[in-house]
Amino acid sequence: MRVQSPGVRGKGWVAASRFVLYSTNFAPQRATRGAVMFIKTGRRRRTARRNPIFRRYLSGLLLGWAAVLVAACGFLGPTPPGTPTPSGYVWHWGYGTLLSPAQVQPLSNVTAIAAGHSHNLALRADGTVWAWGDNSHGQLGDGTTTSQSAPVQVAGLSGVIGVAAGTRHSLALRSDGTVWAWGDNSNGQLGDGTTTQRLTPVQVAGLGGVSRIAAGAVHSLAVKNDGTVWAWGSNAQKQAGQATGSQFSQPVQVPGLSAVTAVSAGAYHSLALRNDGTVWVWGGGGPTPQQVPGLSGVAKLMQGGHGYHNLVIRSDGTVWGWGNNNSGQVGDGTTTYRPNPVQVSGLSGVVAVAAGTNHSLAVRSDGTVWVWGYNSFGELGLGSTTAPQLVPVQVTAIGAAMAVDGGQEHSVVISHSAQATPTPSPLPTAPKSVGAEVGLTVVPASSPTPTPVQISLTPVDIGPRPPTATPTPVVIDLTPVDVSPKPVTPTPSPVPTDTPTPVPTSTPAATATPTPTPVPTATPTPPATATATPAPVPTSTPTPQPAPGQLCVRKFADVNGNGSHDPGEPWLSGWTFTLSPSPPAPAQVATQGQDGVVCVTLPAPATYTVTEQVQAGWVPTTPQQQTVTLQPGQTQVLQFGNRR
Repeated sequence: MRVQSPGVRGKGWVAASRFVLYSTNFAPQRATRGAVMFIKTGRRRRTARRNPIFRRYLSGLLLGWAAVLVAACGFLGPTPPGTPTPSGYVWHWGYGTLLSPAQVQPLSNVTAIAAGHSHNLALRADGTVWAWGDNSHGQLGDGTTTSQSAPVQVAGLSGVIGVAAGTRHSLALRSDGTVWAWGDNSNGQLGDGTTTQRLTPVQVAGLGGVSRIAAGAVHSLAVKNDGTVWAWGSNAQKQAGQATGSQFSQPVQVPGLSAVTAVSAGAYHSLALRNDGTVWVWGGGGPTPQQVPGLSGVAKLMQGGHGYHNLVIRSDGTVWGWGNNNSGQVGDGTTTYRPNPVQVSGLSGVVAVAAGTNHSLAVRSDGTVWVWGYNSFGELGLGSTTAPQLVPVQVTAIGAAMAVDGGQEHSVVISHSAQATPTPSPLPTAPKSVGAEVGLTVVPASSPTPTPVQISLTPVDIGPRPPTATPTPVVIDLTPVDVSPKPVTPTPSPVPTDTPTPVPTSTPAATATPTPTPVPTATPTPPATATATPAPVPTSTPTPQPAPGQLCVRKFADVNGNGSHDPGEPWLSGWTFTLSPSPPAPAQVATQGQDGVVCVTLPAPATYTVTEQVQAGWVPTTPQQQTVTLQPGQTQVLQFGNRR
């Protein structure tokens, strides 16, 4: 057998000692000394004939090459590039109603996931794609605009090896290197040459040889096998990498980039990872890719596409983040906007990371899931809508994870396990009611069937009593029963035990345990025993102090002047606002960063007024002064728009 590759010199053939079957590059790789066996053609080596270990190694090597060639022909079935080969089950949480992980039924054998704004995609090992959640723009791909609470198969797709989800559009990469898209197309983000909404997948025009895809809010990205990056959809903030043009309905090449191995997207910006471990970013107003300073040795980019912060994994397993941090989503223990990368606190051995709109997720090599950031909708999966988490905390109810993603206010995980991990936190007694975007049949954690336990109760001396025979073992069925207070049913004779039977507080002691056997009058049951478990005294628990609230102000360029922020309209930094009353509010604040936001923590409940200081050359399209009542633990966001 002879295999010749243009990238390998000489007349022989070289094979790497490990095969990565999900790679899109099936060409033999040039060997490094000590890592491979080199077999010359035209003659045999005596070692191969005489050494049985070598013969077994050679057989495995040839079988490995055969597997690679078969995979290249598409017979082994697709596996997403860059994602683990093993498949698993899908779990998710959030949406304001589902506060702990719950399994999505009936999905199994899932190899990749993607979370949109309010919809989700799952890729199964057989190359089919399944979707559930919001379907207002056809982003589920089932030919309708009906939202689905359980997964439905995306129509007409097979041989898929990767998926990505934008705000209201979806992407799929097939094993033949073509890209398919469906859903909202108002900014050309489907790449089919139109701006027509599509309820089923259509092929992205003129694009082949693709190895990676990503989706932002209203734009899409792809990496070709030659290392070039292509973009389509909105370019309002230059996220398509073009100096001119507001949107592109067909792919255009992002200039100045080569040797790219992966791409990712924020809401209105884009990122690329080069083969030298550097990260490049564009958008947010700048069309030219710029290298992220102080960041090297990056192994993997975040999954996501809805937020204004970025996360990457370095080759040492640490996570680094930068950008918007108003809810602690960068994970450095602060809420300070980070223009440059900082290390996420306390995380190591990370193999996957994802960014939701205002929260973040990571999977460690031991399969544990860690979360941080905003949590008002339960998107952290901690069993409650606690305050934002400024550093990573573990989601103890899920384990054996292999992939994560985050949406607007929810999270999705692939786990090897179909059983929730036991947690010390009490579980709800019944599944919560969830909306269509939750998209699952909730499977509560199972509990073993109670087993009757045989307990031998030996009588003890408690004073005068009628003679008794040899005690007989008593079988007690420990099945849970209703223990709410109610009158005790009289029994003909009490069974003596080591622990006295408690007397219900609602029944007088004189009638609680009537018996035909005379009870010595010297030891009557005192009425005081009725108060053996006193009711809680309200004054014994300190009254909790009201939690503060958070007030955020965002500034946007209202390009169409309609008074609301639309996809593609840029956020503006450097705008000043006056807050009153002052104190407790600061006198003035200014928006920051590419997401044009500033957030302050204020006492609550209280009412605050925010007044915009209009800059020269701009005309307000929203009220210049807005008033809001802030409740404890609540985050309120006020948006101010202007046009030129």
